[in-house]
Amino acid sequence: MATEFRQPQRNAKLVEEDRSVTKFWFQWFLELRSIINFSGLSSNREASLPGLSVTITTAKLTPAGANGSMTFTNGILTAQTQAT
Repeated sequence: MATEFRQPQRNAKLVEEDRSVTKFWFQWFLELRSIINFSGLSSNREASLPGLSVTITTAKLTPAGANGSMTFTNGILTAQTQAT
């Protein structure tokens, strides 16, 4: 059984002035969650939705400084070297 997924509106406000998520987006996230669960994906996030494993270079902050880096494993930041 296919579940139709409602696309978010381009101009839909995400956050209210009190920093809470708007009702539209809150409902959209709940809908997304139910579709993911409906699809039979495991509740174990790492097993069902693997993230990217990569190291990126961050630019040096001053001409005499050094580049930094950030390492992500399965989408989680696991190491960081601060740029100077």
